Amino acid sequence: MQLTDRIAALLFRRHLRGATRFHRLVCRGRRIAAVSKHGIRLELDPGEYIDGLVLRCGFYEEEVLDAITGSLQPGDVFWDVGSNLGLHALTVARRCPGVRAWAFEPNPTMAALIRTAAIRNGLRVELLQVALDSKAGTAEFYLHAGNTGRSGLHNWANDPQLRHIVVMTATGDQVVAEAQAPPPNVIKIDVEGNEERVFQGMGKLLSDLRLHTVVFEDAADERSGPKRILHEAGFTIQPLERHEATHHNLDNFVARRHPVRSQGTD
Repeated sequence: MQLTDRIAALLFRRHLRGATRFHRLVCRGRRIAAVSKHGIRLELDPGEYIDGLVLRCGFYEEEVLDAITGSLQPGDVFWDVGSNLGLHALTVARRCPGVRAWAFEPNPTMAALIRTAAIRNGLRVELLQVALDSKAGTAEFYLHAGNTGRSGLHNWANDPQLRHIVVMTATGDQVVAEAQAPPPNVIKIDVEGNEERVFQGMGKLLSDLRLHTVVFEDAADERSGPKRILHEAGFTIQPLERHEATHHNLDNFVARRHPVRSQGTD
């Protein structure tokens, strides 16, 4: 790791004045190498929302990581759908070495960062450069400058000038049926409002008892589409309390399958 990267990372982590100026002038605005609080080496852009939080706080959405890792057992399969930087997939691969981690990220820039980080950290994270949806094909993927975590299949601002690319889409059921990835035991989904369509493409997976935990982002509305689908599939849902000082109009939830009761006689 370059000395300038270490200095820049230290300045941001300690919230010191001049961090942004140092990054712009000395590091010339490029991504800098930094290490998360869980020991994952990443290439981070301080100007990006999620990257900046990782630099300053050491991680992003620690409550999501806790819900994931607390549900995994050796031999399990974890899907990180909407992986972005690969933060959760990479950290799961580090903290749960007996678990097989899969990252789903259609943005080619972010997918390349995940591949690089996996190699640099000596971790095995399988990557599918595809957007999970309710059907297979292609779709426009909208890119949000300054917060790649907001990028997705929806143009929230209804901005006709918003930059977009065309990405491949697939359903979760298709991915398993075509043996692109094994069926998951735990899923994390953060796809900026497309969660319901992702669940619609997972009818078989949601009925598979091997899938026991889903961590997802959604509105607070108890009658939302994603919650309705999960309830109908036999899951109970609880909200997660954010660990970092972040503010969103969406919240994180964990859905766990109801325990299967034996069919004994009275």
